[in-house]
Amino acid sequence: MSKRLKVGDYSLPSRDSVPTEPISEPIKKKRNQKTLLGNTCTDGWPDHFIKLDKIYKAVNTVLAFCSTQSAIAATFDQILTSIQGLLKRELELFEIAQLKAIVPESLKFAYVDNSSLDIYNEKKFSSRYNRSHDMDVYGTQPTSSDDTESTKQVLILEFTDVRSIYSRNAIKQDVQLSRAPTLSRSDTLKLIERRNDRFKVAVNELLQATKETGDDPVQLVISAAHHHLPSKPLLNPSVKDSLAQKSLPTQRPSIEQVLEEFRYQDWYKDQSIFHKTIPARQALYSDWDLVIPEPIRRGLRSTLYVESLFAHQAQAIQSLNEGNNVIVSTSTASGKSLIYTLPFLMSFYQDRESTAFFIFPTKALAQDQNTKLKDLLKSIEGMENVIVDTFDGDTPTDRRDDLRDNASLLFTNFDTLHHTILPKEDKWRRYLANLRFVVVDELHYYSGVQGTHVAFVMRRLRRLCAALGNVNIKFISTSATIGNPVRHFQTLFGVEKVTLVDVDGAPSGQKEFLIWKPALIDELMPNGPRNNPMHEVSQLMRYLISRGVRTIAFCKHRKSCEMLMKHIRHELIAEGRMDLVSRIVSYRGGYNQDERRRIEKDLFSGYLLGAVATNALELGIDVGALDAVLCLGFPYSLSSLRQQMGRAGRARRDSLAILIAESLPLDNYYSNYPEEIFTRPPTDLQVDIDNDAIFEPHLQCASDELPVSLVGDRVYFGKDQLERVAARSLDRDDQGWYHCDPRLRPYPSRFIKLRGNEESIYKVYNVYKNSESLIEQVEESRAVFEVSVDNLMR
Repeated sequence: MSKRLKVGDYSLPSRDSVPTEPISEPIKKKRNQKTLLGNTCTDGWPDHFIKLDKIYKAVNTVLAFCSTQSAIAATFDQILTSIQGLLKRELELFEIAQLKAIVPESLKFAYVDNSSLDIYNEKKFSSRYNRSHDMDVYGTQPTSSDDTESTKQVLILEFTDVRSIYSRNAIKQDVQLSRAPTLSRSDTLKLIERRNDRFKVAVNELLQATKETGDDPVQLVISAAHHHLPSKPLLNPSVKDSLAQKSLPTQRPSIEQVLEEFRYQDWYKDQSIFHKTIPARQALYSDWDLVIPEPIRRGLRSTLYVESLFAHQAQAIQSLNEGNNVIVSTSTASGKSLIYTLPFLMSFYQDRESTAFFIFPTKALAQDQNTKLKDLLKSIEGMENVIVDTFDGDTPTDRRDDLRDNASLLFTNFDTLHHTILPKEDKWRRYLANLRFVVVDELHYYSGVQGTHVAFVMRRLRRLCAALGNVNIKFISTSATIGNPVRHFQTLFGVEKVTLVDVDGAPSGQKEFLIWKPALIDELMPNGPRNNPMHEVSQLMRYLISRGVRTIAFCKHRKSCEMLMKHIRHELIAEGRMDLVSRIVSYRGGYNQDERRRIEKDLFSGYLLGAVATNALELGIDVGALDAVLCLGFPYSLSSLRQQMGRAGRARRDSLAILIAESLPLDNYYSNYPEEIFTRPPTDLQVDIDNDAIFEPHLQCASDELPVSLVGDRVYFGKDQLERVAARSLDRDDQGWYHCDPRLRPYPSRFIKLRGNEESIYKVYNVYKNSESLIEQVEESRAVFEVSVDNLMR
């Protein structure tokens, strides 16, 4: 067993365990074993390239045997002695830069953050969004010199093929992306030979090309090497600000130009396997004769810059005026919010007692629309003092009574409606008696068990309003494209007169869609492993934002979101693009409300060039004009993919959407049949209102809100189901009315969870000196694996 030398915190193989000569003799190949395509002969090489070949073999040998002996990524300083021992002379950085100039995709020679090499201490990047104080790599802490910050950067030299081959395991095991995997000796020998041959092929291709052009190959390599010399990033704030002023992109090229530029990048290996262009669409305006009061018209013009309505907007509003309910299924950023905002404004203009509920699936969506409506009301003469606000679990207790008694429009959710408003109908009678509109945004969000709960909540609401003499409520919904929009609407709300508006009159820019299959690690193995999709997304995002293309990358999991964000930042630092590091951010569930608001504000203002998100941004929060969408793997449904693709191009500009395929069945299917992404009919949504297990607790709630009549309540609940469940579960009085089981009072609603089995939430705080800040809220199922005493945030 060889002795091991202790270098810093890392255990590396001793010189005795590394061969004394670079391994260059060919290995005896098995029958039918493939060889590298290309010329590996060194006859006639200039002395300069023979010298570089010897250096390459030494580097290859040392790094390969480090892989067999150590499971960490070594720094350049730690392997330099072994390389020089093989060469029997000192090695210059510029010589390594020349190797990288010849095989730029094979070698990583750059500075990275030192914390990324630490096996035991996974430190987090801090940001402007209230991250950990003692792990700040952006220079926000006071320092005595520039060296204090720059020493956090270490120079590494590694081959990219090993890191790519094993990156999937690295992600599964939650290890650093830069750690080298451990290889067997036989695999190592094969790897060394393959790398050596690849270098020879690259040199021969260069010599052949320069022979045809008449250029000097040595001078070409020396000239190119200057661009591959790593520079240590200086993280001092003054330097960062200087870089920001000089390097930040000010305007972006067209998407067509960006796609053309892809072809000339070193990292492009024909990964694009499908390209579809969706032509721009011109606006289609309305010829409906809608009478809009002049104060409202002026407000629309001054705040929303609306001069006339698109065809689908006018059609929906006209249908509402004719007494119908409406479901709107048009593209993202087509002005759907005006379809429910304008009818309420017109109703309130005529009747100041009118009220409305605007229901959204997330608090962020509700807050976004609340802010916009308040701004609009301020611009409408006579409506400046209309009370509009959110009413949900975050609403202060001392504010709730005032909103209940005086508000005209409340942004809320089904949980609040179920737990707070309906059980206290006696205090909400003013509001319910004057309720004119119920708006449910993102109707496709409600299906399955949750959709069934929502259907019964809506019936309970209609039932209470009818008891107060209000039977004229109009229901308005917006939805992504689904297979059964009208039937789904009717099932959820229990109404019949429904108009579907799905002809889009809004303009849109040209859209480019690509399917991106990660490059093969070894081109000799067409069915072999491919690069990690996460690395491909990182490369695409870094390039796009460097060209001024505002980009969002969608991940399916929180962990993927955080790891992708960390990888992008590490690579930007290694590339010296500190001006871009602070202009990308992750956005996912678990952040506190203030942090989400800051991120959304910076996205909308244009300060941020990129975001790495889960489906928290899949829904329609307005974060400004995004130019490109990257999808890391096929999401869980075609509807989600279409929603994510629609997030780009919201300002009528040309846009780009790229699906980066993973090695999963759905990804492979749509890679083979890409047109189905656009032509496959949407899935029907299922809501089972015949489910007695869900109906029974809601009937208990309904009977507690208002005694149940088997005759009068048939309009809301099915006759047979109502009679069956009422006889089995409710208390019948002498007059034939049915009441809630006394054992469930006073609040039977507390026994129903609309979202299914809800988990307990753990809050993770960062405690620094005498202050603490909320980092994240973690579900119990995740907390078991991701939060511990020794490693709070894994």
